Amino acid sequence: MKKLISTIITICFLLTVTPALAKTPELIINNQPVKSDVSPQIIDGRVLVPLRVISESLGALVDWEKDSQTVKIQDQHKTLRLQLQNKITYVNDQPLELDVPPLMLDNRTMVPLRFISEQLGARVSWIGTEKKVIIERSENNSVKDGPTSVPADRKLTNVSYEETEEKSVIEIEVKEGTNKVFELKNPDRIVFDLMDTANEVSADPEVNSQFIDAIKLGVHPGNVTRVVIQLKDRKTTAYEAKQMADKLVVTLTRREAPPPEEGYTHKVVNGQSNVIVIDPGHGGKDVGTVGASGRWEKMVNLAIADKLKGILQNEGFTVVMTREDDASFLSLDERAQLANKSDPLCFISIHANAAENKAVSGLETYSFYGSDKTLANLIHNAVLARTNQVNRKVKEAGFYVIKHTKMPSVLIETGFVSNSEEENFLFNENNQMAIAEGIAEAVKQFKSLYK
Repeated sequence: MKKLISTIITICFLLTVTPALAKTPELIINNQPVKSDVSPQIIDGRVLVPLRVISESLGALVDWEKDSQTVKIQDQHKTLRLQLQNKITYVNDQPLELDVPPLMLDNRTMVPLRFISEQLGARVSWIGTEKKVIIERSENNSVKDGPTSVPADRKLTNVSYEETEEKSVIEIEVKEGTNKVFELKNPDRIVFDLMDTANEVSADPEVNSQFIDAIKLGVHPGNVTRVVIQLKDRKTTAYEAKQMADKLVVTLTRREAPPPEEGYTHKVVNGQSNVIVIDPGHGGKDVGTVGASGRWEKMVNLAIADKLKGILQNEGFTVVMTREDDASFLSLDERAQLANKSDPLCFISIHANAAENKAVSGLETYSFYGSDKTLANLIHNAVLARTNQVNRKVKEAGFYVIKHTKMPSVLIETGFVSNSEEENFLFNENNQMAIAEGIAEAVKQFKSLYK
């Protein structure tokens, strides 16, 4: 299904724009309305569309180059390269100028629809009186692996999930038949193509799961209904799929992470040290994730870190900051090296979270795979006691700054700025102080263990 890679693509750029937008056109692909939490927009006379929703509706192969903030889109005949906030794009290495550059709106990448569509062989129609954008594949770009005119024998009637402490179970209500299962990256996704299946589910299911960021539904030529399960972390998630008579059941569980090839699993505690390294995540040119209202993660990280610094200094600790303001910026490796040279009691990296499902909220705290969780548990519980946020547990991950630091290291995700209510919560100074006080109290408790 790669004749047309995508009319649009999946990207996650770390920048926002706040245009004055009055119209919200409806998007229709191959006679199927496509819904998104961010509608297509008209900017400077050009229709821009949210990339992820469209790409998963049509199928996408995308290579995201983080350092250059560039996305590469390929089909059998063309390679397109687009960069955030840059009007110059490349088609088979030939430069072309766009009327409007790719932009970020409400944490969704928006791209000029007609240019991408026509470059990849799709036909685009605009019905101004009805504010509709219609995208159709030409016959030459249609998928040939199955007939498109024969009614589907199977029907997808519902998708639901159940969450427990140990697992997530997704029930895809479709009778027994042929399924094609594969995985995609950037982001990590498990894809189920239900062959000869009509989709009767009108909306993507809402999820709030320890394993899943989102579940997306799409319709493809040849009577193929696609179910995409977007994972939080493929490395630590195992899955099993069983087709029963009337439903496909997908079970997600936590699996043990493989032993790391590098990094400091055994953290060395210098109990005599009064030095604490605080790492306000991102900063400078790296804005972090973007909140529901367009505010930047890097700002709330620094605000909480500054408050934590003051509290710890008042308690007699020496504080080393990886950045003191928004003008400075250290790479992840420079942050880890600074911490290792400072010989601290511990390292605390402060971040804010985001999810595609804007209803998701809560506090997560991470330690490196296989390392001791004492500090992470102390911080997590002390902050929760002051904020009463949703408890999303202490977890393990391989984030660079907790992987490459030699001392006890924690990365705290203080909440989800993609959730408008929690974004407001995090940008409130009283709540920032409560989080900082919780972390400081945990540091004192941790220090007391080594007196």
